[in-house]
Amino acid sequence: MIYRLLVVAVTMLMTGHALAEKLTVMTVAPQIRQFIGPAVPNGMPNSIPENEQEKSRITLVKDAGQYRWLSRGDIPVTKVNSGEVNIFVALGGQGYVEITPTGQSQCVYLVKEHVRNVRMDITYWGCTEQFNP
Repeated sequence: MIYRLLVVAVTMLMTGHALAEKLTVMTVAPQIRQFIGPAVPNGMPNSIPENEQEKSRITLVKDAGQYRWLSRGDIPVTKVNSGEVNIFVALGGQGYVEITPTGQSQCVYLVKEHVRNVRMDITYWGCTEQFNP
């Protein structure tokens, strides 16, 4: 009987840890995008149409103490601070997310996501009111 209780307790602890929710650090649908590459060496930032913003959503989570870039394949990132700026850098060099407090009520945090792929670099900008490092 005691053995069964112990097995159930250990199983519940292990399952609870495995099923623990990911903490959302920050999520935002960006409003501005910029392409830079051989075809557009000096690309200008452009507004993202409202019906396309959700497709470019930027999401960072914290899972079991590890920061992850959920919107880019759930890859691990390292958090680096530079003054008030928080930078989440992909460990494989895929890019980074930079979060800067603005002191403004309409855009509490400015979020900049910079990603690299084979053809070009893409930078997204958006504003969010929530940031939970």
